[in-house]
Amino acid sequence: GGEAQVKGTLEFRQGSTYSLPVADASVDGVVAMNVLEHTEDLQRLLQEVQRVLKPGGVFAFHTINRSWPAYWMMIKMAQDWMLLKRRRANNWRFFVSPAEISGLLREHNFAVQRAD
Repeated sequence: GGEAQVKGTLEFRQGSTYSLPVADASVDGVVAMNVLEHTEDLQRLLQEVQRVLKPGGVFAFHTINRSWPAYWMMIKMAQDWMLLKRRRANNWRFFVSPAEISGLLREHNFAVQRAD
């Protein structure tokens, strides 16, 4: 069938978004799920991702869109009115829109495949 054959190893590492524990140009991909919206300096994060990716490497991420529905759901409902109230887990100023993140990625010479 149409199944891809994957060769090699998959290794998970945890570290600071500003200082990943790997050598320059040493990884095929970086995955950041629900990280960008907790990052104060996206420019610095993107520089670090760019540093560790091999040429042609992939940066895949999921983040919360800076939109009014997201504000009401993530800040007002989930944080202010429910369990997260004490933690203040989300900061509206760190949320990023698809247009903003696409622009930042292009500024750092990433080829944007999809941002929505």
